Amino acid sequence: MLALLALAVEAPTSWNLQDRSIVVVSDEAGREGLVRATGGQPQPAEAPVVLVFVAQPQAWRADQADIYDQAREAGAWSDDFIAMFAAASDDFQHDLERRGLLREYAIKDAMIAATYVLLAATELGLASSPMNGWDEAAVKETVGIADRDDLAIALLVAVGYAAEERRHPGRRPVERNVFHQRYPRLPTR
Repeated sequence: MLALLALAVEAPTSWNLQDRSIVVVSDEAGREGLVRATGGQPQPAEAPVVLVFVAQPQAWRADQADIYDQAREAGAWSDDFIAMFAAASDDFQHDLERRGLLREYAIKDAMIAATYVLLAATELGLASSPMNGWDEAAVKETVGIADRDDLAIALLVAVGYAAEERRHPGRRPVERNVFHQRYPRLPTR
C-alpha cells in the first residue's frame, strides 16, 4: 500500500500546489460508513482499503515555501523562477476564484492522483474500483472532515486483491472516442 500511496503523491498538479490529499480507510467501521455514504455500493465492504481523495480548493492560500524549497534543493527551480512562478500562480488562483472554479481545479488535481493509483494498482497486481455516486457530507463525516467546508471529496477508490478474474466489459472503438483537431459536429436527435 505504501508504494501505491507514494506513486499517488507523485502525480502532477496544477501549479505544483499539491492541493489534494488521501484518507486511507481500512477499518471496518469506516468502510461501513462509506457503504452507507455510497448508497449501499458493496466495494467499501468488500475491499480491505478505500482511498478517499480529498481536494483542497484553498491550498493556494497556504504558505508554499516547502514546495519552493524542495524545487530549489532539487535544482528544478531557480530563485528567479520561483518568484515569477509564485506571482503567476497567485494571479491564476485569484482568476479561478473570481470565476468560481477553485473547487473544480482542485478536484481535477485530486482526480489525477486517483488515476495514478488506478494505474499503479493494476501494475502492482491489485484490483481497484473508482467510485462515483456518493453523498459528500456522509463521506466527509466518515473520514472526519464534516466541519470542513474548505475541502471537497473528489473520488473514492476501493483497493484490494480481486476475488475472481475480472472480465473487461469492453470499450467503444478508438475511432468513436478520439478526434483530431476538432470535435465533430454530431447529428442532433
